[in-house]
Amino acid sequence: MSLNYNIKQVPLDAKYPVVTDEEEVAYLREYGKAMGIDWYDEDGVVRSFSPKTQALIFGSATIGMRAITEKNWQKFYQRLFLVSRIRGLELPVSPQDVRSHIGLSTNASAMTDAQFRRALLDDGFYLAQADIVNNIKED
Repeated sequence: MSLNYNIKQVPLDAKYPVVTDEEEVAYLREYGKAMGIDWYDEDGVVRSFSPKTQALIFGSATIGMRAITEKNWQKFYQRLFLVSRIRGLELPVSPQDVRSHIGLSTNASAMTDAQFRRALLDDGFYLAQADIVNNIKED
């Protein structure tokens, strides 16, 4: 199943921030469309689809939450934070980034808090076992 998303309710500056780096602007103008990069130039103001928006879209499937709302944006961030810590990854978004994306929704499969905790625990045990297997020295 494909992951579909809706960002119509997300503020423009959050989902398509202005690109100010001149080298990046030149690259987008020359190669952007051919490379499949979602960007546009409106009256000399260049905007590019935010990697943070993309991270939140795909993150929604990882954490089992379908939308970012005024009511749940903190839980959305907390779940992302926990997954990143368990997996030893740097979290590419801040609490403010999540809050700025209130209105984002996807068709991700939802998880209850209990299902999320179980999946997180299973993930932790799997990663610990992989660490054991990869680091044990046979006598």
